[in-house]
Amino acid sequence: MSNSQSLQLCLPDKMTELKDKVALITSATSQIGKVYVKHLLQHGVKVALCDIDFEACQSSANEFANVFGNESVLALEYSIADQEKLKRAFISCINHFGRLDIVVNNTTEIRFKNDKDETNNAIMRTHHYVGIDQQGEVVNGTLLAIEYMGAPNGGNGGTVVQTTNSTATSVVVKYTQVIGDTQSSHYLNIKFMTLDPIHVSDNVGKALIYILEQGTTGQYWIVENEETLRLVVTADIN
Repeated sequence: MSNSQSLQLCLPDKMTELKDKVALITSATSQIGKVYVKHLLQHGVKVALCDIDFEACQSSANEFANVFGNESVLALEYSIADQEKLKRAFISCINHFGRLDIVVNNTTEIRFKNDKDETNNAIMRTHHYVGIDQQGEVVNGTLLAIEYMGAPNGGNGGTVVQTTNSTATSVVVKYTQVIGDTQSSHYLNIKFMTLDPIHVSDNVGKALIYILEQGTTGQYWIVENEETLRLVVTADIN
């Protein structure tokens, strides 16, 4: 990926464009999910935390509520394999907050209900990281975002961010670029972007805020380290 643009992440302490927006994040109790939630809340966004492990999700929501207030967070359960359950999470988010503006399909660290069984969990992760489940969740989450945020469906528009790991990156990026082409994005009033966090760090949260504020539909961003966010052009993706 030689043809790319890199920049150092330097955000103001407070950015106002996101204030009072509502975000829904899947796999919200993962390491990266929690970083996303924290940074969104710090910028005045209300967040629906979605996770397959509702107990862990509620615990995380309570921790954030202690800092940012109960009115800013909501814990929801969803299932990777059950689109109807994910749809109910979208509906619950909108019913609770009154709107939906941002969807983060976080597939970097999808967890399963049997995560406490380390042996079985390792097998499940091996199967999962082939990318099948990641791609399915990205598609399901994106279609639901269009259904509930798309202007033709009565939505207010918004932004969809796919976050993935290297195993499924190329497929997810290409899908996002196709569905997020300029004409479709304008019609739906939704931006579609991909964010690839190489490492888990606070910088990943800063990167999410940056692309929500400054990103353009179809873009693919990589968070490489604590200082650099890299935009990769379409031609460089294999």
